[in-house]
Amino acid sequence: SGGVYGVAVAPNGDYVYSGANDNEVHRIDVSGPSQSWTYTGHSDSVNDVVAGPNGDYVYSAGFDQEVHQIDVSDGSQGWVYTSHSNTLDDVSVGPKGDYVYSSSRDEEVHQISSIDEGAVAYWDGSNWAGF
Repeated sequence: SGGVYGVAVAPNGDYVYSGANDNEVHRIDVSGPSQSWTYTGHSDSVNDVVAGPNGDYVYSAGFDQEVHQIDVSDGSQGWVYTSHSNTLDDVSVGPKGDYVYSSSRDEEVHQISSIDEGAVAYWDGSNWAGF
């Protein structure tokens, strides 16, 4: 038991995604409501979730210092981004869905390609720098 730390709504409004301290992301059908799938790829609490604008992927950020891309059709893992050095508190997706942004207690914001999880740049508190 414990808390739910993040919630996101699918662009079409049919599903809600939740992330919690049970290390899981859940997809819940709002018309049911019933749970569609559970993603168990994180090794520690999931602090935030966000749905991509095209509805194909959900992204989660966790206490395990990772961002995960999750396929919404079946809850399978897409990619895992591991370049932060401390807990992640927030994850967001750009309006076109081509970049994912993560913030961490390492005092950095990372811009990540949603296509191949490659880091593009990071904000260190004063300017953007390339990897």
